[in-house]
Amino acid sequence: MTRRHKPATASGATRSTSPGTVVRRVEQLESRLLMATSGPAPILLYEDFETPAFDLWTVDQGPDRITTANATEVTPRAGSSVGKFVLPAGQQRSELYLLPPEPAHAERWYGFSIFVPADYADDPWRDIVAQWHETPDWALGESWRVPPLTLAIVNGTWQVDTRWDKRAVNPVGESWNPPAPNGGRAEFYYPLTKGVWTDWVFHVKWSYESDGDLEVWKNGTQLIDRAGPNTFNDFYGNYIKIGVYHPDYQLDTHPVTPVKVVYHDELRIAGEGGSLAMVSPGPVPPVPPPPPPPPPPPPPPPTAVAVKVNFQPAEASPVAGYFVDSGKTYSAQFGRMYGWAASHTDAVFDRGINAEQLLDTVVSVKAGGRWDLAVPNGTYTVKVAVGDPAVATKNNIWVEGNWALRYQSQPANVFATVTTTSVVTDGRLTLEVGGAATGTTRINYIEVTPANPVPPPPPPPPPGGSFTPAKINFQPATSAVVAGYIIDSGKTYTAQNGRTYGWSTAHADAVVDRGINASQLLDTNVAVKAGARWELAVPNGTYVVKLSVGDAAAASKNNLWVEGVQLFNYQSLAANVFSSRSVTVKVTDGRLTLGIGSAPTGTTRLDYLEVSAATP
Repeated sequence: MTRRHKPATASGATRSTSPGTVVRRVEQLESRLLMATSGPAPILLYEDFETPAFDLWTVDQGPDRITTANATEVTPRAGSSVGKFVLPAGQQRSELYLLPPEPAHAERWYGFSIFVPADYADDPWRDIVAQWHETPDWALGESWRVPPLTLAIVNGTWQVDTRWDKRAVNPVGESWNPPAPNGGRAEFYYPLTKGVWTDWVFHVKWSYESDGDLEVWKNGTQLIDRAGPNTFNDFYGNYIKIGVYHPDYQLDTHPVTPVKVVYHDELRIAGEGGSLAMVSPGPVPPVPPPPPPPPPPPPPPPTAVAVKVNFQPAEASPVAGYFVDSGKTYSAQFGRMYGWAASHTDAVFDRGINAEQLLDTVVSVKAGGRWDLAVPNGTYTVKVAVGDPAVATKNNIWVEGNWALRYQSQPANVFATVTTTSVVTDGRLTLEVGGAATGTTRINYIEVTPANPVPPPPPPPPPGGSFTPAKINFQPATSAVVAGYIIDSGKTYTAQNGRTYGWSTAHADAVVDRGINASQLLDTNVAVKAGARWELAVPNGTYVVKLSVGDAAAASKNNLWVEGVQLFNYQSLAANVFSSRSVTVKVTDGRLTLGIGSAPTGTTRLDYLEVSAATP
């Protein structure tokens, strides 16, 4: 790769990070940091957060949200104060950053501690707490891109994310997943313990070529030792940012919490000649008291008796003989286990129009909504009422994978009931709306009655049981099998190929072998049907799931959810263009579940899936 030319500026001249913005001279930083005068400079910076001046740093948004805290709020990692970063809902970042950028191809050691409070709310969108940001080559037409290295909190886990691209100009739209063979991306996930300090050390030899190196330690244990490219092909190097940055927070319709707070302490940066011991944080503070005992396990599924549930606000008058569902997520309520995969507390209504309370109350089901009721395995008669006293509706109902009501239109204050017979094999009766849009399906109540004697339930999967990694390719049964992968030819959930997996509705007519792409993993795919759900039997535990989407012969627009976490958000791909992503999820019901939310039939094309147990 030919190095790009050096801009025609003298040593120490200023450079614009964006049109009209001047970066400080290199000499300015050298005069402020603890740098050696000649040879490799081990310690370049030590930030102990003992004063709130932060005179070495530049504030990125919200100077009033970045300060220090003492032991009355959190026990410091060392010294008497720590850095406190507060991010209210509606804001995007509270960060400090260090300029000018590091030289390209620099070798650096970074050590710091981060305290995530015990009550920190889990969020499926990542919170970046440290990042090494790229510096665009504006003269070549580049703009800000995704950072080449980040440390983030995602859904209650740590995420280390690295990406690289050796092209001279990196398009903004391709920086999230730089395309091969010029670029790439790697993600790593690790357990997060809240309420204690976590020590991190990053050793980076920055390079967009094969001579790069990335090593990462957590609490003194090495997690990553990766040789190869780790940044973009830019004339200037990267610069560090710390704090909390939520890229999608200010756009969240329903933030998981009104405010997020993280703490930083004991930050050290060393140059070539540095070491793990040189930048590791100081003495360990006293061990906090043990956490309170876990809550008791939820009650077992009830005996097979008739269950009646009305969907209504919690404060509305209950109907005699009916349990109240006020939109809570699946949990123990009124002596039973039931509820939604995603909260619907903001979607239940008491209209005050119809004299019959069963019909006057309603839940407006969200796209991809799923409601479950714990029942013993067996056969049940299920009655569902739909309609809304105040507005017209168009109702779509699936019960245990069977299409019970097909987009039935009803005027305001007109109602309908549908009754089906369903067989439950996994201990949960499941109600879904398939591909219906948010708010089009309005459910009034549901009645579930055992249809015949119930067989004894199978033993539950052992929590934390052993698990052999699974690799599954979606393809026709007659196509060539990829080495190391078992096939999914579109069968419904059943025992096959030494495992138990499959679809909620048959997809044998939706798997294809294109004969276009040389890679059989990418040449075969399944065009997922609206409202479909795919499951794999696994022991309860935490798993890393990798999914690939795209179609060798046709454009696709891919929407994928894994255990309630959205992995692909309607990502558009041209024909013969593919994308793969990984996510860490927790399974609590013995089945790893994939869905496509409200995506229409055929828009999501799934190539293959890989599942492995998360590293403790």
